[in-house]
Amino acid sequence: MADRTETRGRRLVLAAPENLCLIRSAQDWSSCRSDERNSYLSDVHPVLKKGMNFLTENPAETGCLTSRLIEQLTDNGEAEDKSFGMAYFLDLAHLEAWSKSHPTHLAIFDSFMALAQRLGNAMTLRLWHEVAALPVDGARLEYINCHRRTGLLPFLELSHGSGSGG
Repeated sequence: MADRTETRGRRLVLAAPENLCLIRSAQDWSSCRSDERNSYLSDVHPVLKKGMNFLTENPAETGCLTSRLIEQLTDNGEAEDKSFGMAYFLDLAHLEAWSKSHPTHLAIFDSFMALAQRLGNAMTLRLWHEVAALPVDGARLEYINCHRRTGLLPFLELSHGSGSGG
């Protein structure tokens, strides 16, 4: 990390590496019957949380710079039966390596497959992934008045000319 001991009150723009990989993985159990909902929340969702926590805690091993599992809320601040994970990997190869062979991802996949096999065509759980590999100029990574451990700040270098206040 570049020397950014004091980041509060500053506007920092980071230089994204070529092919920085963003994945958004969404889960929607709002249409599930109670038995399917309960199975998802007791058997699959905790394993997903464990995998996301592993990514967050092990960036050097996984190449995952930051990950969050976000529980969606209504406009009134009430929990919805939806969540999504968002993670940035150094590149697609790091995401593929984790998803193909790491025990935390295999556990997520196995827990889902057990649910899918039990429910078959009756399953109403909706899951999807969105993945983007970004060119160097494909995203503006800007942090304003953030703690130095926020998001990608600990991992990427500042863009030329960034770091001024305001």
